[in-house]
Amino acid sequence: MIQEKTSGGQNKHGLQNIADVMASSNSTLCGVCECQHLTTNATFWCPECDEGLCSTCLKYHNASKSTRNHEIISVDKYRQLPSFVVRVQQYCSEHDKKYQLYCLQHNPCCPHCFTTTHKKCNLMALDEIVKTSKTSASFDNLEQSLNDLKENIKRITKTENTIYQKFNREEGKYILKYRRCATN
Repeated sequence: MIQEKTSGGQNKHGLQNIADVMASSNSTLCGVCECQHLTTNATFWCPECDEGLCSTCLKYHNASKSTRNHEIISVDKYRQLPSFVVRVQQYCSEHDKKYQLYCLQHNPCCPHCFTTTHKKCNLMALDEIVKTSKTSASFDNLEQSLNDLKENIKRITKTENTIYQKFNREEGKYILKYRRCATN
């Protein structure tokens, strides 16, 4: 649904205005449409551009030379990402340039950071680090450790619930014994 921005509750076609749509926590807007003062719900998310895309804009995004290689995910998958992943910054806060390099001593850096403060540092292309981290043994070990931790938490929770239930039963027995003694 595409709408023109208006002030007030609804536009001339009886549709919600942009403020109402944005206030809804379940809607993610298409960033391209929004720049054109249109309100369109996004169905896709580009992590590299850090914005939502409607199906129409996705076609142009996939056709553009500068964005055709971006890996697109559904908005539903984006919403399921852990918050720490969503908060990862892709742009240098000092120069507003996209991180492209990784300094082994100082973390990610943009091309401008490289020319000013990282000339003597050991740098690697950030996209190569991401690719190798997905396939590295340490990534697999970390993933397995997290799965083991998850299973341990499930076991501990189950054990705690069992202990709690037993405690409640025993507590009930002692209360009954106490009441019998108190009435006698």
